[in-house]
Parts: sequence; structure tokens; C-alpha cells
Amino acid sequence: MDILFTKFIVLFFITNGALVALLIVIFYRKNVNQFIFFLCIFFLQTLAIAQYFGFNNIYSQSINVFLLACIGPFLFYYFQKILNPKLYLNKIFYYHILLPIILGSINLAFSQLSMIGKNVIYTVAVGSNLFYIISLELNLIRYWRSNFSKEVTILTSLIVLDISIFLTLRVIDQWVAYDLLQWSHLLVSAIVILIFILNIRFPIFLEKINTNTKYRKSKLNNINFEELNHSFKILFEDKKIFLDENISLKKVANAMELSLHQVSEFINNEKHMSFFNLINQYRVREAQSLLIKEPTTNILNIAFTVGFNNKSSFNAAFQKFTGQTPNKFRNKHK
Repeated sequence: MDILFTKFIVLFFITNGALVALLIVIFYRKNVNQFIFFLCIFFLQTLAIAQYFGFNNIYSQSINVFLLACIGPFLFYYFQKILNPKLYLNKIFYYHILLPIILGSINLAFSQLSMIGKNVIYTVAVGSNLFYIISLELNLIRYWRSNFSKEVTILTSLIVLDISIFLTLRVIDQWVAYDLLQWSHLLVSAIVILIFILNIRFPIFLEKINTNTKYRKSKLNNINFEELNHSFKILFEDKKIFLDENISLKKVANAMELSLHQVSEFINNEKHMSFFNLINQYRVREAQSLLIKEPTTNILNIAFTVGFNNKSSFNAAFQKFTGQTPNKFRNKHK
């Protein structure tokens, strides 16, 4: 009786995870990166439910291999879209799903493979996500640390950790047959529900691309925009708050005496860019000025002076906003 009850509870939460993923797909479908990630999660959960009831053939197994190998690139691009709202899917993205397609096709074409052969394909499918998970975690820590609270950093890292545990359990279940399938998919449901709950507190997790609908209920009603722009100008152009390497949206909000949502809305609608890009744009402008005024100062020292905490992020931002490297810019203005 206890075993049946436990299985019912697990199935209940897996089903709920699938339904929440489907709701996100339906109501937040304008964000393509987000759409494909949660669609992938929905199908994974649906397959788990089907396997729970005994539906398990070569076709469902091959689709499962494909979807498992897709988790890494889809998750990576989903969070990259949050970090950079102007990011759109390009041709490079399609190269990332070549391996999942190849693995799924091999599993389907060679249906008579030994169990070890199938396990190897399965392990490669799951293991291929490792690169994306490590890259994503490094990007998230670097971005959130300088732009959002520790609370968001920890919660976001929990999502990535949850995905990592899920993938590990799937490999163990495949090789050792510990019957961990349902428990691993219970973690997926936890991920989806966690993201959905996070969106209530931090709307950035499920934000829509369309800026006209993003702030349908404006938080800036009855606020004098002339005074707001003046306050922003003093903060960024006179006080140069962006030079603080630990600058965050919360610090800017406190300085402008606004809420986090109000500052976010103001920056997105008035400056037409994310907070992250806005800070980097001001830092690059300051760096350009210093490169001309101080021709003998080390470029890395200038990077630190304007708020960047490492050379690679400085070079990337400088290249993005000027179309050239700091060295080339300095040589051009000698």
C-alpha cells in the first residue's frame, strides 16, 4: 500500500511538472529560447509518464535520447536570453542540436544494439550537457553577482544543480537499473515549478520579448519622467555609479528612490536595453575616454578602473559597443 501511494505521489508531481511546462509554453511562447526549452521539458515529462504505464519502444527511447541531449543547449540558450534580451537564435544554435539528432538517429537505426551500446549512447547524450552546464553556471555567477541579489544567484544555481542531479540519476538508472527514472523526473518537475514560482518574485525568469506587453501594468504611473531622466543623468553621468564593480539593480533603485520593477521598466522602455548592457555601455564609454586621455596607462588597469573585474569581459564588451579591441582603439587615437 505504501509503495502504491509513493508511486501515486511521484506520478502526481511529474504530471504537474508537465502541465506547468505546457502552461509556460502556451502563455510565454513569444520567447523562442524559452519556448523550446519548456517544450523539451514537457515532452520529457510526458515520455516519463508514458513509460510509467508501460509504453516503452524503440521510437520513444530514441526521442528520449534526443531530448536528453537537448537539455544542455536549450537550458543554456534560455538563460542566455535572460542575460541578453537582444539575443536571437542564429545558425550557430542549430549546430548545437546536431549531436542530439545524431544520437537519436543512431539509437533508432541500430535498434539491435547490445545493452552496453545503448547505455553508451545514453551516457554520451547525458554527458554532452556537461559543457553547457559548466559554461552556464560560470556565466550566471559572473552576471548575477554584479547585477542581481545573492538570493537570485543562489536560486538560479539551484536550478542548474537540479538539472545536473537529474542527468546524473538518469545515467545511474540506465547502467545500474536502480529504478530512479521516476525520481529523476520528479526533480524536473521541481525545476519547472521553481522557475514558475521565481517568476512571481523575479519576472525576469519568464519575461516576454515584446516590450509593448511586458509592462502592460506600468509601475511608473504618476511619476514625472523629466525628473526621473534628470535623476538618472546625475547618477550615471555626474556621479558615475557604474564605476562600482559591485553595482546592482537594487543599488540603482535605492539611489533613484524607486522599486526594482520601476527601475527595470524605466531602463527597458526609455533606454531600450537591459540593465547589464546599460552598465557595460557606460563603462566602455568611460574606458574610451581614459584610453585617449591616459595613453601610457595599462589597459587592464583601465578595465578595473571603469568597473570590469576581468580582462575578457572588458574586451568582449568593448568589442560589442565599439566594433574594435581596446588596443586598436588606442592606436587609432594616438
